[in-house]
Amino acid sequence: MSQANVSKHLRTPYEAKLLRREKRGAATSYQIDDDFIHPRCDRICDKLNRNDEQPSEDFSFSI
Repeated sequence: MSQANVSKHLRTPYEAKLLRREKRGAATSYQIDDDFIHPRCDRICDKLNRNDEQPSEDFSFSI
């Protein structure tokens, strides 16, 4: 994959604030934007854990 193609593919998650970038001369380094991602992951996990505590009719069964 060419450098231009990689840059094009990284632009979308960067613009969505999923990545942050740091330019060093001609090179650009991308990292996951922890400040943006972690709070959202925590919220998702909390919701999944709350839903796990409540029985769901979709997944209930009896033998």
